[in-house]
Amino acid sequence: MKKNLLLLSLLALALTACREDDPEPRITALQITAPDTTLYRGDSLRLRLTPTPPDADIRGAVWTSGDSLVAVVTPDGLVRCVGPGRTVITARLEGTSLSAKYDLTVAARATQSIAFSEPTLTLLVGEEQPTALVFTPANADDRQVVYTSSDTAVATVSSQGVITARGRGKAIVRARTVGGGQTAECQVSVQHFTERISVWLSGTWIYESDNLISACARMTLRNDSNRDLFVERFIVESDGREIHREEIHSTLSSGSKLACDVTFKNAHDPQFKYQFTVGSEQYEAHYRPHMIGAKTFPADGPRTLPIVVSRRR
Repeated sequence: MKKNLLLLSLLALALTACREDDPEPRITALQITAPDTTLYRGDSLRLRLTPTPPDADIRGAVWTSGDSLVAVVTPDGLVRCVGPGRTVITARLEGTSLSAKYDLTVAARATQSIAFSEPTLTLLVGEEQPTALVFTPANADDRQVVYTSSDTAVATVSSQGVITARGRGKAIVRARTVGGGQTAECQVSVQHFTERISVWLSGTWIYESDNLISACARMTLRNDSNRDLFVERFIVESDGREIHREEIHSTLSSGSKLACDVTFKNAHDPQFKYQFTVGSEQYEAHYRPHMIGAKTFPADGPRTLPIVVSRRR
């Protein structure tokens, strides 16, 4: 009896030793699986690596992405989508020649519409204006755009959407997406710098009979253009003769203004003139009271006058 018990004990010890010496199951294959879903930029996807046999140890797996501009993958198989395109995710088992691949596609979000953030622009000749587009949806991937101008003599547009004003007139700048063909328009008006020069009146004058005018007024020249004016003088004429002259000889920079005061009585058909120079070109901003047919201007604040700006010869 004791002999039998000894034999059973020895057999149990042998079996236990055999089990402890058993090697890990030999891996013969790897497979990557994932839920079937459409992926877009910003999405994440958990990949599962399954060995054959299924109970084998795969803790040494290394994950890589074939194109990090499309997707990246973490060491535990979590994929993050970076941009539209296709790439291959690979899981490789270190110390072996075994690997598995997964073809991943990141779809592009289609652009439904585009629009200029400023659909109308008024520019001066020579000015440049960058534009911005609003995409719908905001996370659309089709953002490659082609720009065109309806009249390049008025306005041109660069491949980056920068508009340059070339000449006086109107033009339509269009943007079109390359992928879907969605379009947007920007109405562009181009002015000469003289169209941004104005004269403002404050004070009083009285329009009497026979085109006789009495005035006690301030004439303010405003430069809202993109050019600096060298203002030479302010002149008031009546019947072809000067009744007032003020020499100025000062630069009126863009966005600035200057004023001249004038007082006279019973002047016949007076004309008010600001003479100025831009570069080598001489200009004159003049105004005749009958242009607006006014009887009286009370001192209730400045108002703009319908001046004419022309080149001097």
